[in-house]
Amino acid sequence: MTPVQSPPRSLRSLLIEWRGRTTPGDLGLPRKPHQDECDTATQEQMAWAIEVSVRYYQELESGKATPSLATIRSLAQKLRLDRFERMALVDAVLGWGDPGADLPHAC
Repeated sequence: MTPVQSPPRSLRSLLIEWRGRTTPGDLGLPRKPHQDECDTATQEQMAWAIEVSVRYYQELESGKATPSLATIRSLAQKLRLDRFERMALVDAVLGWGDPGADLPHAC
């Protein structure tokens, strides 16, 4: 039986989802005065945590920019991505879809 693969997701949708489960505390940051313990990290907090400008992070999250390798590494670390999520991140950046689809199969 062939495993069912979900279609590749956009960088935009992944970053929004992953930021949505990340708190300022996860990033090593204090909460803003109006944030409670359950509030998710803001775009500004994500930008600070991965050491990029707020505008650049907003462009990443809107799909208007492509991250560098250093930014990909920082995102993966700060968002605490597991192995499969890291693969999804790279896939979304490179737009590979299924990287093994074009490889010949061994007999």
